[in-house]
Amino acid sequence: MALKLRKLSHALGAEVCDLDVSKISEGFFGEIYQAFLDHGILLFRNQDITREQHIEFSRRFGELDRHDALPRDRHPDYPELLLVTNEPKPDGTQVIIAGLITGLQIKRTKKGDLWAIATVEDLEGAIECLFFPSSYATVAPLLRTDVVCVVRGRVSSRDDAVSVYAQELTLPDIKEGPRGPVVVNLPLARATDALAEEIKRVLGEHPGATEVHLKLTQPGRSVLMKVDDRLRVTASPALFGDLKALLGPSCLS
Repeated sequence: MALKLRKLSHALGAEVCDLDVSKISEGFFGEIYQAFLDHGILLFRNQDITREQHIEFSRRFGELDRHDALPRDRHPDYPELLLVTNEPKPDGTQVIIAGLITGLQIKRTKKGDLWAIATVEDLEGAIECLFFPSSYATVAPLLRTDVVCVVRGRVSSRDDAVSVYAQELTLPDIKEGPRGPVVVNLPLARATDALAEEIKRVLGEHPGATEVHLKLTQPGRSVLMKVDDRLRVTASPALFGDLKALLGPSCLS
């Protein structure tokens, strides 16, 4: 089964089409994780799964957050899950939003103070976040386009338009931390001690927090093994390039 993807925006995000996430093999998950590395965000529509299956699938990408900072937005029985709704929030409601900054306008008040309007976009839409002079002064060095951000502020509804009066902005670290495994394919016939040492050398040159799984293959059969945690890596283009140079262009699932 080939993985079918549909790109969602010019910058990041892809929809995984025609896939039941409750029926994914370890080998095929490697393709999904590679798509996650390539696109940053994956969308799986129309999934008929339980909460437990949702959490089990999500954990294959890495450790899950319990969203202690968002008690009103997380599921009361499953804190790993955030509840997403299109019901409008009342004016003045405190919210936290996250997405990609796709537009930025720097303006000046009549008094000469700088402020900004940042357009923050996710897979479902976009919203303008207004950073007035007091908040803009604290976040100005962080405001730029094409970065993923988290904004805390209050909802404002005027003339049928909804915006956020922003109070805080942070840039989450989306490059490091526990993530889903890097799956390395290796034909069993090539699995020699010398090659194993070369693979260990390459992995050791890219230390990080991501697990590595080794998939040994032979006609009609494959075996997936977890590599020692001391050889966890940073899943980066540099690592993928070194592995492909050593093992061939099809070595990554």
